[in-house]
Amino acid sequence: MVQAIINLVVKQSLFAAEKFSDQKESFQRFEYSLLLQVSSGSSITSRLELPVLRREDTRSLVSCFTNNNNISQQLSANTTINVLVPPVSVRIEEKRKKLVDGKIYLFNCAAEDFYPSIEYTWFLNQEILPHSKPTKGSNLSTLEIELTRHQHGSILSCRAFNPEIPDVSLQDSLVLDIYYKPVLKLELGAGLNLHNIRQSSDIYLECTADSRPALQHVRWKKDGFDITEEKKKGRLVSRTSLVIQNISSSESGRYCCTGENSEGETSSNIITVDVKFSPECSEQPENILLQKKASIQVTCGMSSNPGVEKFSWKFKNEKFEVDIPESLYTVHENTSVLKYFAHSDRDYGTLLCYASNIIGPQTKPCIFRIIQPGSGSLVIVCSTKLVSPVSVLVNCQNTKEDGLYNLQVSRLGNPVLLERNITSLKGNFKVFGLLPGSSYQARVDYLDGNNERWTSLLNFTTIELDKSIPIQDSLQESLPSVLYNV
Repeated sequence: MVQAIINLVVKQSLFAAEKFSDQKESFQRFEYSLLLQVSSGSSITSRLELPVLRREDTRSLVSCFTNNNNISQQLSANTTINVLVPPVSVRIEEKRKKLVDGKIYLFNCAAEDFYPSIEYTWFLNQEILPHSKPTKGSNLSTLEIELTRHQHGSILSCRAFNPEIPDVSLQDSLVLDIYYKPVLKLELGAGLNLHNIRQSSDIYLECTADSRPALQHVRWKKDGFDITEEKKKGRLVSRTSLVIQNISSSESGRYCCTGENSEGETSSNIITVDVKFSPECSEQPENILLQKKASIQVTCGMSSNPGVEKFSWKFKNEKFEVDIPESLYTVHENTSVLKYFAHSDRDYGTLLCYASNIIGPQTKPCIFRIIQPGSGSLVIVCSTKLVSPVSVLVNCQNTKEDGLYNLQVSRLGNPVLLERNITSLKGNFKVFGLLPGSSYQARVDYLDGNNERWTSLLNFTTIELDKSIPIQDSLQESLPSVLYNV
């Protein structure tokens, strides 16, 4: 309710008759009192009181008329009533029920029935939005904003007010319902140390999800491949957890979980599971054929995490067992090479290779059976034939029909660094690209139909380069640098 008091002052002769008209036909709805006051001098004041002003009275014209006789024309004075009016309503237009993470939206806010002007302010959870400014001189305000999943459930508000009466305002609000792809987080189970996961222990991974709408599918992956539940192997899979019981070294790898909803599919962070285990043999037991008075280099390779700290060798047969001195073998990281010499019949038997690391000692040794050709256990016999300073033939025969050959050629004294490596169903090989006058070891592994491996080791030295032979001829023969069957 607004009250207006209007004072109209008319100057005239002090002795003139006094009469005022208030045009009450124009203000029939107002309750008013007309007061006449004669003051000292020649001024008479008429006071019009309008106790209740309404919204529709804005910009109304009030006129006062007066005269002091019936002959002369009336005098008049006018004024306009400017009522300050706050908005009667405000609304955010086009309230969307579904909003999407990462998209830019335009929101319009409109106010109605205000005077003389309107201003707007946008809020997000009662905080003024950055880069948004009140819009002046318009009944519409537009907000441009990029929405993110973090704003889901927030309240977007538009406040409208007349700047002449800022304490009186209206506002409209919208609860933001933002849809977004799953946000997944993968964690190792409580109490587990990612840097000390040991073989045969149990681990579990937990996958938590923030998703709108709810997740439809969850999958587990290791090294990019889906993981399926295998209860017999101790692998238990659910939407929120992966349990691996009695974990083995083969289950080391990069794990993650993936989730999908109507907005798309995403993956969690990756946890690398590095299973620690004591040394294990890299290869199956070997049967090595060795002539009497001949020597070989036996390579013992280990899988170990962390690396091997110590190697040891033993030899045993039916009559005795003895530790092999460290001076007879070398160690390089996870590999040990033993130089073994068969002096007599008592040097045939089994070589045992052991290793240990900080996790513990090896549970089962690597086994190499040293067999004398002609002892009744002959399976494979191999020989070498020097062809040129840069090539050699390797021919193998066996007493079984089905099997697979693998030939490895290395520099003598360094069996780890291979010069050539090839696998074939045939036992005849030709090696090109060797160095003239150099010593090599040829290792032929024969895997029979029973998955038993037999090994023949041969040492040879290539022919010295004859300087009388043109260099170009030698180069032509050494061009092929791969091993193939003949």
